[in-house]
Amino acid sequence: MSETHNNELFLRPGNTEGGGAPFLPSAVASPSERRLRLAQPAALSVACQSSEDFEAQSLDLVLRSLRTLLDANPFKQLVVGLSGGSTPGPLYAALRQTAIAHVEREKGQASPASGQQSSGTSSHLAIDFSRVSFFLVDERYVPPTHPKSNVRLVMEELFGQEVWSDPEAGGATKFRPTADSWPHPRFDFSYPDTSLPMDQCIEKYRESLSNLLWRHGGVDLVLLGMGDDGHIASIFPPLSMTQYEASVCPSTIAVHSTTDRFDVHDRISVTLQVLAGASRKVFLIKGESKLDTWFRMESDPEQVGEVPSCFYRMFGL
Repeated sequence: MSETHNNELFLRPGNTEGGGAPFLPSAVASPSERRLRLAQPAALSVACQSSEDFEAQSLDLVLRSLRTLLDANPFKQLVVGLSGGSTPGPLYAALRQTAIAHVEREKGQASPASGQQSSGTSSHLAIDFSRVSFFLVDERYVPPTHPKSNVRLVMEELFGQEVWSDPEAGGATKFRPTADSWPHPRFDFSYPDTSLPMDQCIEKYRESLSNLLWRHGGVDLVLLGMGDDGHIASIFPPLSMTQYEASVCPSTIAVHSTTDRFDVHDRISVTLQVLAGASRKVFLIKGESKLDTWFRMESDPEQVGEVPSCFYRMFGL
């Protein structure tokens, strides 16, 4: 099946000196003066002709980004943000197969199946995933067993874990490895605890992310999608000035957001501040309507309130 440039990848490197931080509107400036100061980082755009090509190029781009970041600091633990939704699922499964293949190569027992999964443009990119910590960019306020849960998506596709509810533990959510699970004994994955009341869920996730970013020096890479309305993570337009200021406040980190466009109204999302601070950003854009939104955003990059995905232009002074 052939498609005409309706799948596209964008890499936004950000500030390679250690990540950018967004320009924060002055507390004393008038609303009309509160405009973003924009940088123009070099961007890599990859147009894909089919879903298969999109998945292969996504894997290659992410592995190359990880390789560059790991090589830049051999002792650093990388921090990678993961988005949910339908688009990144195949990429997460491919990353798991790449991790399995790397461990088997290290042991000298690479299997034909794992070798096939990591073949092609990415076969030479050996990544030690024990040096990568992950966090969830946003989540729906549902249990991890819910079909729309982003925790469930990541656990199943990236880590190869079965997500289940244990009736003997009061219905608590538990995870157990499948036969084709993540090859490392443990994995570092931070996500919101949606079993808690919303205010406690937000506070606990803020604390968890704050500790993660403090330990490892910020976000190195974030994988992002974008809605055709321009929403990013679970930051939905239009943003009021109060919502915008909360999303760029360095101490906020995570917020409760809502939407009437989708069936799960309540969400938990990291802020634009967290996303903008990532050293590298990979956007996975599929579909003509989303590409149209992207190009509209490119033509008027200061409309963050109406198109939150404009955040990627928010870099430090």
